[in-house]
Amino acid sequence: MQTEMELLRIYIGESQKYGRKPLYEAIVEEAHKFGLAGATVTRGIMGFGKHSEIRTSKILRLSQDLPLVIEIVDAPHRLAQFVPVLNDMITQGLVVSEKVNVLIDRHGREEPKKSSPVPGKKSPGMSTDDIHIYTDGSAIGNPGPGGYGIILILDGETMEFAQGFQYTTNNRMEMLAVITALEKIPDIHRNRKVIVHSDSQYTINGITKGWAKSWKKRGWKKADGKPALNPDLWKRMLAVTEQYSGLTFKWIKGHAGHPLNERVDELANRSARSSVGLLVDEGYTRA
Repeated sequence: MQTEMELLRIYIGESQKYGRKPLYEAIVEEAHKFGLAGATVTRGIMGFGKHSEIRTSKILRLSQDLPLVIEIVDAPHRLAQFVPVLNDMITQGLVVSEKVNVLIDRHGREEPKKSSPVPGKKSPGMSTDDIHIYTDGSAIGNPGPGGYGIILILDGETMEFAQGFQYTTNNRMEMLAVITALEKIPDIHRNRKVIVHSDSQYTINGITKGWAKSWKKRGWKKADGKPALNPDLWKRMLAVTEQYSGLTFKWIKGHAGHPLNERVDELANRSARSSVGLLVDEGYTRA
């Protein structure tokens, strides 16, 4: 079965640096942090860049510049989130993309981090047959630098995800954490029971109490006629939740000592305070 994906191809020089390390190495490390499916670096034997001389490995020492190509294949929306990071890292080079059909995929996705099970009791009602998601969002100053943290427990495997943003709000990060987690679950598992654990009543009530659907019917207006906040994310939330047949939300009290909630809180805050790889929250409009 063919799957439509996107190929991102990055052309840079081997001698280019990012800080103290080779640029290609820094790009691959950032791609890994994003949880992208994989990255391959190919070293050219001959080539030239715009306004540069022709370089060839036949006559150059290894310390001199040669063309490099980095290729990454993943879902279009995930690569779109990664492109702003590349834009900040690359001062000379070229980035292109094209649609591709994946015919065979047997290596699986390389996740950014797998964590060991957290010691202690399991949450009440936790079943190994269920898929569990723990999420949290943070914004320093609210609004301000923000981030989200995710723990996804699928078939006994615990995976962690986190991402920081330059300027956003706490509620947007809470929502984006849930959206991102649900989007990461492969289609084949979307008919299973999925439980989202969150300390955000705004996010949970928006779905379980039908707020978002009511706002949508009114043209993204609240009952008092005022604009509903975060319509871009509520549109994504409604779209992804409708793809699940056994989705439930559970509110969990924040900062109450629950190991998994504390962990996603740590991931969210660490991402918000990071100075590397922060994305722009395109949907956020400053007041």
